[in-house]
Amino acid sequence: MARLRVGVVSFLNAQPLWVALEHDPDIELIPDTPARLSDLMEQGRLDLGVLPAVEALRLPDSELVLDLGVSAEGPVDSVGIFTRLSSGDTVEADSLRMDQRSRTSVALARIILKVLDVQPEIKLAEVRPELFASYTESALMLIGDDCLRARALWPNWRYLDLCQAWFEWTGLPFVFALWTARPGVLSAAVLRKLHDALNLGLLEVPRLVRAARESTRQGEEFLTNYLTRTIRHRLDRRCLEGLTEFARRAVDLEILPKSAILKLGAA
Repeated sequence: MARLRVGVVSFLNAQPLWVALEHDPDIELIPDTPARLSDLMEQGRLDLGVLPAVEALRLPDSELVLDLGVSAEGPVDSVGIFTRLSSGDTVEADSLRMDQRSRTSVALARIILKVLDVQPEIKLAEVRPELFASYTESALMLIGDDCLRARALWPNWRYLDLCQAWFEWTGLPFVFALWTARPGVLSAAVLRKLHDALNLGLLEVPRLVRAARESTRQGEEFLTNYLTRTIRHRLDRRCLEGLTEFARRAVDLEILPKSAILKLGAA
């Protein structure tokens, strides 16, 4: 029997979902960026993966595990917009360079900017924390471990947490990613394996935190709180409500097709 091809992202916030699968003989882990994993799934080169929510909803034949993923309620600390402006709020920037590795975060930024009635000139490109001072754009959007590192490297830059902005606007959690599969993959045994993997992965938090201290430039206490309290890997009813609201807003902006809402069973 062929091994399952499972796409995973290396961001610290997703690691508890899959780290326990590393030595599973029935699984081939394929690490890549969130956006690239979505492309691999669409090309039929993955059976299962931790996909950005916007891509999980967009792919027409994908099947979703709606109770396992990466979510947060309130500030997430690792998805946000930085600005060099010395006065005013972050969103007053006239140009915005956006990290394109996660299409969900890009979509969330577009939704929040529309709500705030801000229309900066947007450029999708690589954003590296160490190069902040060299970019010509007045605002920079970063995700994941790089965002955590940027907050440590540039504490004087203004920071808008996009998940916090979403929560203040909707009162709902935001789901960034979730397990997504091609049709026919999510058997009872596979679902049980994914739930067991999370249970084991959460036991690995101390090791994951130690390994991430250098790359994120954050302390052990902060990272432990980030993985165990800020990030939620078990998605509940409110997370589904937040995901449905995101789908509706993304449809309104023509980021997603209308079928995305139907996929969640929402009218």
